[in-house]
Amino acid sequence: MVAITLKTRFQWPQLALGAVVAILGTASPAAAQSARQQGDRIAIGSRTLSVPWAQWQQGGNARIGIGDTAARQLGIELAGTDDPQRQAVRWFEASLTLKARRQETQRYLALNRLFERTGASTRVQGQTLRIEPPKARLEGIRRGQHPWGERIVLDLSRPTFWHWRVRDGTATVTVAATAAAQLQARDSEVTAVKAAGQDAAQLQFDIPAGLVPQVQTLRDPARIAIDFRPRSLQQREIRWAPGVSWHQDTITAGDTRFPAVWLSLDPARVSLRPIQAEDAGMQGIAPLAQMARQQGATAAINGGFFNRNSQLPLGAIRRDGRWLSGPILDRGAFAWNERGQGTIARLRRRETLTLEGGPSWPVPLLNTGYTQSGIARYTPAWGQTYTPMTDGETVAVVRDGRIVRRASSLRAGERAFDIPANGYVLAVRGSDSEGAASALTRGKAVSLRAQTSPAAFADYPHVLGAGPLLLQDGRTVLDARAENFSQPFRNQAAPRSAIGIGNSGSLIVATFYGQKSDGGPTLAQTAQLMQRLGAQSALNLDGGNSSALYLGGQLLDPPPAVAGRVHNGLGIFLQRDRAR
Repeated sequence: MVAITLKTRFQWPQLALGAVVAILGTASPAAAQSARQQGDRIAIGSRTLSVPWAQWQQGGNARIGIGDTAARQLGIELAGTDDPQRQAVRWFEASLTLKARRQETQRYLALNRLFERTGASTRVQGQTLRIEPPKARLEGIRRGQHPWGERIVLDLSRPTFWHWRVRDGTATVTVAATAAAQLQARDSEVTAVKAAGQDAAQLQFDIPAGLVPQVQTLRDPARIAIDFRPRSLQQREIRWAPGVSWHQDTITAGDTRFPAVWLSLDPARVSLRPIQAEDAGMQGIAPLAQMARQQGATAAINGGFFNRNSQLPLGAIRRDGRWLSGPILDRGAFAWNERGQGTIARLRRRETLTLEGGPSWPVPLLNTGYTQSGIARYTPAWGQTYTPMTDGETVAVVRDGRIVRRASSLRAGERAFDIPANGYVLAVRGSDSEGAASALTRGKAVSLRAQTSPAAFADYPHVLGAGPLLLQDGRTVLDARAENFSQPFRNQAAPRSAIGIGNSGSLIVATFYGQKSDGGPTLAQTAQLMQRLGAQSALNLDGGNSSALYLGGQLLDPPPAVAGRVHNGLGIFLQRDRAR
């Protein structure tokens, strides 16, 4: 591929874009009108960032854009907008309105105006967009104390690109500017400065306990201000696409304020599907962003609980009418269909196993990492094999409704049993199930029937379980004890994820955090927060470091270095025929 260089301050005289491309030897004018380039990396000087970008033509002009949710990686702050095709941004206190273009799962912001203002040039090299800003200098570092905490100011010779990340209690700010290696903040013990290549300076700050860094840019003169203070988000709403609005705010529950990031969704314009880390089976965890990208989801939120050690699910997952994992402990679940109709309730599903001409036994567990005395069933959705998870298990392999293999007194992890494509494996555990263990012998025929409560859940093709239930019909119905959650869990204040259904059937997926670097709302406060967002029914999802919300290729909050790996999530897909 021939590299195309776009210098935004240079105008080709009296030439259409097609002629320019033809001169560069890449395509004919006709082909140029439909040509698109895109990639997943941006290089600024000697630094490379994982940022999606695209090049396209609009109104006869060439546009170069980056994914809007990744704009903060260049130091660009998004403002509110009610037009998915236009986006207001702030950069060193300058306000610009940029054209936006949605393509597949991304919404790209055309940065041509910003490049013109900064004098930056761009060049495409394969999957990488190279941005060369004019030379800037880091001229000083100042530290000050304010009533709300500490502020560190970086003085620059001119506005330039920058990005920051947080990891292991340290904030790192990288600025596209040169700095003297010995430059230090006066009277500051939290700053270290080093060169990051020949054209960038990298500054590291130890984050004071209980605070979070918040970064903003100022002008006249150009400055980057890093504040260490309780976390807070300014109110903002971005109409990201038809049917999808992205919100952030700091919301009060009782007398406590919580930063919140959420998406409001029109179910007529989006479709939902459970997504999971591994398609080949139930074992496995992965970052939510990776999971969403692999599944082609435009947006996603983390889903139900799982065992982090075994990486197995601990709650209901149903997709396209097929139970991938059954509910446990009568916990809350969200069910929905392809028409955008949904319900939230406590879910119980029980199967009954009947031996031909003989007794019947309950089968309360299906494809789950949760173990208890009784019978559990494992289908091909679990994976290719089943390995005993507890000592003393009896395993019976069923093919075409008949037991074809049996083994007893097994130790945990002792051996793997193949799960037939046209059958399943039964695991019998505990002394209370000795009758079933002895009766399930090779050659005997067995049958199954299932019962779901509420019965309406059986009619929904998709289900995602978590808990506890927070709201129903506008009322708080929180009862974590009834859903068999432990006392420490019931009392914990932690980051939270939740899903809700509004009055008109609209959907809300939300994450809530504490104002300090740790903590967050309690379950009762989460119910109040979801009411504040307009939910009539609401369900708590897995939280803590599992809590994450994804849109357009990036996590909205928290930073990727903080978010944990998860087993499953709720994928949100735009209806292409309606969204374009």
